[in-house]
Amino acid sequence: MSRVAQWMPLLAIVAVIGGGFCLFFGWRASHVFNNGTPEPQRVALAAMTNPPTNLHLTVTDFDWGGGFVTKEDKGGSWDRVWIPLVPPGFRPGAPAGNAPYVPVVVDLGKVKSQGELEVIAATRKEVTGVVTSGWYSLDSDVATKLANGNPAADYSKAVILDPDYEFPTSDRPGFLLASGAGLVLLALVFGGVYLRFGQGRPQFN
Repeated sequence: MSRVAQWMPLLAIVAVIGGGFCLFFGWRASHVFNNGTPEPQRVALAAMTNPPTNLHLTVTDFDWGGGFVTKEDKGGSWDRVWIPLVPPGFRPGAPAGNAPYVPVVVDLGKVKSQGELEVIAATRKEVTGVVTSGWYSLDSDVATKLANGNPAADYSKAVILDPDYEFPTSDRPGFLLASGAGLVLLALVFGGVYLRFGQGRPQFN
């Protein structure tokens, strides 16, 4: 067996995995680009719909919810924070799951402490981001913990807004999809090379 041919199965696996990631991220970028606008649409929390008609939003007229949920890394630092938005002056009082507004949860990936979160809550009166709940939903544990602070809202069906997700440029979806297809095709080539040269030649006495 050729030494080069021996590497073909591993290279094929790497290409398939890389192609799969590119295809997924390409589909995601295409979904956001086709269902959003480069300039975010301004919408008051009370006027929010689920699903939103535009995936790139600036949400206004809200208060930061008092309850939030964190995910910590192995070192104990905050890795992610989910914090709900509520209408100004809103106090939970409606029956569970029947909040008089669409639940919106802001998914913060760059906040590392409660002090940073308090600064954001005190200074930011608007939140701009991309709606990611089309392919991502809150874990049941996170949704339950958020609901403990506001039983009126069903956070398992919340709109998730990610301020760190950059709205894609027009060429990103095509580039990622083409790269993914190319890597999958390359994996087939690697597999063909292995089948052709990596199985050895039959020996006859």
